[in-house]
Amino acid sequence: MREKKLITTCKWNKYKYTKAYLNKETYEVKNKLCRAGVTFFKIEVDGRIHRCPADEEDFGNIFQGTFRPKRNPYPCRVNEGLSLSQCKANIVNL
Repeated sequence: MREKKLITTCKWNKYKYTKAYLNKETYEVKNKLCRAGVTFFKIEVDGRIHRCPADEEDFGNIFQGTFRPKRNPYPCRVNEGLSLSQCKANIVNL
């Protein structure tokens, strides 16, 4: 059986937030206005939709037709964001 290898092909200067993620650095995001739940979601394979990987707030199920996004950004409910690349894209004025 062939061995599977993980290949990382990113340039740290171009993707500066990827390095922070790999180093497991965290960022304070609680109560910062966030677009997750409006324009960004975590979708499970069974169709369940959550606000983001760090917040399991229920937004319904895409297969059952119960998906209901929020209309406007609202405060983040988690204490720390692990992936600044996602938070950077969704937090308003990070």
